[in-house]
Amino acid sequence: MLLLLLALRTVAVERLYGLAAMAALHSLVLEALALLASRCPARYVPQRRWIITLAIAHLSATIHLLSMRGGMNIFALASSSPIHLLFWMCIGNGAFYTALYAVHSQLSVSWSWRALPALAVLPMLRGGALCVLLLRAPGAELALRRLFHLLELLHCIPILPLAQLSASNLPPASQCRAINAWAALMIGAAVPLAIQAVWELARWRAFQQQRAAAAAAAAAARAGTSAEHRAGAVGATAEDEQQEGAEFWHAPVSAGHRLPVILVLCSSLVWCLAVLAEG
Repeated sequence: MLLLLLALRTVAVERLYGLAAMAALHSLVLEALALLASRCPARYVPQRRWIITLAIAHLSATIHLLSMRGGMNIFALASSSPIHLLFWMCIGNGAFYTALYAVHSQLSVSWSWRALPALAVLPMLRGGALCVLLLRAPGAELALRRLFHLLELLHCIPILPLAQLSASNLPPASQCRAINAWAALMIGAAVPLAIQAVWELARWRAFQQQRAAAAAAAAAARAGTSAEHRAGAVGATAEDEQQEGAEFWHAPVSAGHRLPVILVLCSSLVWCLAVLAEG
């Protein structure tokens, strides 16, 4: 719906019919996928992960194209505010929409931890063109400098030695590309992946509780023959295997204090590497 409204504005106000067609195309793609999921689930479900991942990539490319070739410079809306500038950068490089899609897609963590970083490569590759557009906006260079120093201050504490190594006086274009890379990886990949992990763990625990309650009720009702005991043992073994296979990422998510710490350390590492790459 948002893309359709944007397409209507692009046609009625800006007279950019090619961009409007791109936005309309993505809306049609989404409608076709919804129709496929509802009418042909047997074909949709086996390929669901790939379909959703490619749809996210197409949306990211569409948003970037609209931002770059639209009738207005979106970074002029930041009005010299570093926070507003970061928001519009996440809009322009597609990280915000990638995160939004990923969180509501209900993809498994085992798939997302590979797919989301791969999708983050796309806005990183488009960072140069986006930064050229940003630096054309009035007042954007001052907001960019403030945003860079703010992020540098926030990330210098957790990994101090690496932060000192990466500290440098970068030109505005390099500062912009470093922020774009950090936003693509953290906002577009790490944060939605953490949210997915929390939600998936909650669903997994609810499923385990329902399964245990159903097994207990069945055992009490049937008075347990030897065959039922063997079936129960097989079920318990399968459950133990599922528990064991999930523990490698369930453990840090289960301990509520660990996940924020992991995100902070990951953010600091990504920031330092992004600055080092531009230094």
